[in-house]
Amino acid sequence: MNTVERILSILKERNIAVSRCERACDFSNGYFKGLTKGTMPADKLERVAKYLGVSVTYLMTGNEGYYLDPDAAEMAQAMFDDPDMRILFDAKREMSPKKFRKIIDIITAFRDMENADDGDI
Repeated sequence: MNTVERILSILKERNIAVSRCERACDFSNGYFKGLTKGTMPADKLERVAKYLGVSVTYLMTGNEGYYLDPDAAEMAQAMFDDPDMRILFDAKREMSPKKFRKIIDIITAFRDMENADDGDI
């Protein structure tokens, strides 16, 4: 897999439109499609890596840690291991911000009740 294929794969995996990434990185529309050799200039590769939160080395080789931040790697692993966490993550991506905020408020209220009296509802 070359660099551009790896970028496109990550975008697909995260349900991010290619055009959204191109805009965020200040590239022209269709920029990735124009990279027929599967490589890109270092400055542009750095922008994509920063946008995706991964290392340039990972984009180029597929090796090295996927996440730059160890906390992000730990959270991703927790989400991978726990189906309930994946449901919450998917809900965040699929719901309107207003509806998701209500869910977070409910979760926060339950957590606060647990911490306050350490009992069941």
